[in-house]
Amino acid sequence: MTGKYVPVSAAGQVLGEANPGAVLSDHEVDLMRELHERHGWGYRRLARKFEVGKTTVRRICNYQKRAQAPTRHRVVPPSPR
Repeated sequence: MTGKYVPVSAAGQVLGEANPGAVLSDHEVDLMRELHERHGWGYRRLARKFEVGKTTVRRICNYQKRAQAPTRHRVVPPSPR
């Protein structure tokens, strides 16, 4: 069996939606930022739409969270079932 390639930071942390703890997909993060930056949606409105906390929305929209660029990719083996 082969694994899948996932983006990894310089410190070796799995990034974006490939991280097992991620609640939002990369597409949802991009959409959230677009709605905030281009269409003026507030944090509260975005938090309700994406069903996450307002602090999470603020950190994403201010590029404090989910803002790292991958430095490499790593193969992650499939999880046993």
